[in-house]
Amino acid sequence: MLSGDRVEWPNTPRSSWSRFIISLMLRNPEFVSQHGARVAAYFSPTSPEINERYLKYRTADDPETYEEFLAKNEHPAARVSARSLQAQIDHPEVGTHLNKMRWSLATFTDMRHSFLTSDRPIIMSNGLMKKHDHLVIPITPSKLFVATNNEETSALIRNMGELELIRQINHRVAVQARRFVYGIDDSQLRFVENRLGKMEPLTPLEYPKLTAPS
Repeated sequence: MLSGDRVEWPNTPRSSWSRFIISLMLRNPEFVSQHGARVAAYFSPTSPEINERYLKYRTADDPETYEEFLAKNEHPAARVSARSLQAQIDHPEVGTHLNKMRWSLATFTDMRHSFLTSDRPIIMSNGLMKKHDHLVIPITPSKLFVATNNEETSALIRNMGELELIRQINHRVAVQARRFVYGIDDSQLRFVENRLGKMEPLTPLEYPKLTAPS
């Protein structure tokens, strides 16, 4: 990826990178915890739905109640939660669309400030299916991965102006972060302290988008 501006990959590594991007959206402590809690609630012995399903499908060898079944067997929530999360990371429609997007790198030299990264490094529009939707990730202190649906949007991002683009990227990276922001030194420490965790997306896919300066 670091060898040139236009990123052309064979299918297998391209799909692996798309899968990694999706995992960055979902594989974080908050989402994993929330997802696990929802699955555990579904399998709760107080759930009327799961009790009804248990009575419908239980065999003569199974305990009479779902609560007794849980007491004698491994709770299914952890296994189902892990498989469900894996299925979301491997979502074929999302992965296929990412694979089809136009990938490029924006490389900067003689930067006043380098790119930051964090525990929430992805910047994207509200969805990826519309014409001008995009996804951006700092991948080194001086390189930016850009995925767009057309050349026009890619050019708009790349031509925003170095100072404005870096400021927007670092601002979004910092406000989205929950605990950690990373830089090559402490020169942007005050910048990060003033922004850390100030914005919390409602879902892992609700990332703010870049806006061209007026």
